[in-house]
Amino acid sequence: MEIVPFVPPSSKSTENIAAFIEHWRPLVALLPNVKSFDSNRWDMREAGSIQSISNGNAHLGLVFTKLNRQSQRGELRPLEQPLLDIAKAYAIQHFAEQRPTTLTRSRFQIKAWRYIEAELLQRGLTPSTEFLSPDLLNKVNLDMRMKGHAESTTFSLCMVLNSMVKDLQKIGLIGTRFTWKGVAIPPRMNFSRVGNEFEKARKEKLATDHEMQAVGYVFHNANMLRHRYPSAISAILSAQPGRIGEVLTMPVECAFDDERNGKKIFRLRWRPEKGGKPMTKDFSYATNPWIPHIKTALAWLTKISEPARRIAKWYEDNPTKVHLPVRLEHLRSKEWLSLEEAATILQVMVPEKPKKFPFGNRKIPVYRNIVQGDYRPPHLYSVRFEDVERAVLSELPKGFPIYQRSSGLKYSEALCLIREWEFITKNRMDTNSSHTMFKVPTLNQVQNLMDSAFDDFGCTNEDGGSVRLNTHKFRHRWCTRAEEAGIWRAFNNAMSGRLRICQANAYDHMTADHILKIVSEDVKDDGRLFGEILAFTPKEPLYLHEIERQIQELAMLKAIVVTPFGICVNDFVQSPCEYHLDCLNCRNHACIKGLPARTENIRERLALQERALVGARVALQNGDYGVEDHIKNTLEPNVQRLRAIIAILDDPRFKLGTEILLADGPSNHPITTALQIRIKTLKTKDLNTSAEDSALLPSWKSIDLALAENE
Repeated sequence: MEIVPFVPPSSKSTENIAAFIEHWRPLVALLPNVKSFDSNRWDMREAGSIQSISNGNAHLGLVFTKLNRQSQRGELRPLEQPLLDIAKAYAIQHFAEQRPTTLTRSRFQIKAWRYIEAELLQRGLTPSTEFLSPDLLNKVNLDMRMKGHAESTTFSLCMVLNSMVKDLQKIGLIGTRFTWKGVAIPPRMNFSRVGNEFEKARKEKLATDHEMQAVGYVFHNANMLRHRYPSAISAILSAQPGRIGEVLTMPVECAFDDERNGKKIFRLRWRPEKGGKPMTKDFSYATNPWIPHIKTALAWLTKISEPARRIAKWYEDNPTKVHLPVRLEHLRSKEWLSLEEAATILQVMVPEKPKKFPFGNRKIPVYRNIVQGDYRPPHLYSVRFEDVERAVLSELPKGFPIYQRSSGLKYSEALCLIREWEFITKNRMDTNSSHTMFKVPTLNQVQNLMDSAFDDFGCTNEDGGSVRLNTHKFRHRWCTRAEEAGIWRAFNNAMSGRLRICQANAYDHMTADHILKIVSEDVKDDGRLFGEILAFTPKEPLYLHEIERQIQELAMLKAIVVTPFGICVNDFVQSPCEYHLDCLNCRNHACIKGLPARTENIRERLALQERALVGARVALQNGDYGVEDHIKNTLEPNVQRLRAIIAILDDPRFKLGTEILLADGPSNHPITTALQIRIKTLKTKDLNTSAEDSALLPSWKSIDLALAENE
């Protein structure tokens, strides 16, 4: 479906509002699980670029309801018209034009609509954007900040409100024109590494040594499946910086042994959630003690998930038939089932009032058997087998058999898949797991299983309370411990699967003492850009992506400027760019070996200069004016310099991370040309040219010198 931006047809806001709603109403078809535009609860699963995973048939959606002033929970009553339709149309516009991958911003927008509606109604106005004013928006902004949300939530909410008002003005949905920007206070950031506030924040984010000991104790003593399942997930999260969502989307075939440089390694396939590309995380058998524990955890999860995966595979092969265990297979041939037989299939209690048989969100029709003469039916009430089968099949998750759209992972391939009611024995007639349905547990269910395991083994905190360990604390602990051990943040980010360097700041909980220790031991100024500070063991970078991330890290620190061909180390505080982005002719520019994208850019520039040189030589043969000087002063030096750079990039004698500085050849920079002309003029007059000569001296060693030194 083609997306056409909305253009306000009139200068009147009332007409624009009606046109805006009618423009976006048909595009509700972009949302496959939304029944109609008039529905007030929108199921956003399988909608466009939305990547969030919804377990089973739990809704992943937007709810257009009123503001609850007594608490932060939404009400059941919908927004009033016409603001309700405006909010829906605005949500579709955001989805169609921005292509979001999450629902976070859309949910903040609905919250903002709730505050706007509440203030309009309080003033006795019709709930419509037509009546928005600076005074009213100031009150809405104040209500948001006084509601009691978390600081980060309040900031995001106020920023979304500012953006919404700007958009509404742009498309003419507000009655009067005005400029408005509400107060948005950023959340407080504590950059201190000392004090009670820092220690409190550190304790909230990191798993303590005592808690980790409890994790290890449960893992080594777990014999029951309900203890092994959360312990296995905890072991995987402890061994590397993963997220619980990443573990829950792991395939069964996720690990294998391999070799690298003659050394045996263990590799773990991983799909990051923070924007990083799919990867394999490598663990060396020689140095990593976690490998046996990871293998044990994977073996446990594989065994626990096998029955659930078998059920999922059945539904892949038999999409119209209910899965039954062998002991109930004989019921498949029956047209009518007794209530007891139906209850056995569904693993529920027989209803006391058998008017309808409740199951999940459905009610299975119940039929009363008629007594005819002397005939007495064996059962007073019956249900159709096909109705029972239809009810079970309706519980299959949306999008089945695909569990994760981005990777194509099927439910039958998911490592953490479990059966419905797995590990749940309370308040149920049948204490066995479901033999008809499967699911992937939610974060809360995994958390509850972990808490129960700690309680069953009597694990307590140092203060005597129950151990309660958030699954995300494992990731914070790994990242902090890695930095405390001196592992460079670029490698930390690579293992964590983060897209941006700045995302690592939230996981940095090092104390001042640790930072001082790292600085005192590791900082050595040997004049090299990629020296002790940026190196791993051995001291040169091991992988290409590490070099890329090191350069990005330096750029974040404003220590260098990243260019399409390498890095610029010019001190812009002292002097601006004299070459105006002509980087490959600048002595302040360094090319770095091991950067594929930048190496390809250099090759493309060389090919461009060589084509230009061929064309210039043809023009020279044709007698074109000025071409000879252009070839001599510009094209030939450029080609020669680029070929020398490529020669070093392709030379195996130079290691990854080698800095390549530009040669001290003749420059065509205007200042250099002016100095050369001035020197010639002064020499014709027998005047001193020492000052001009010194200005032309190179400040960097040349490529030729670098080659000579390496030989």
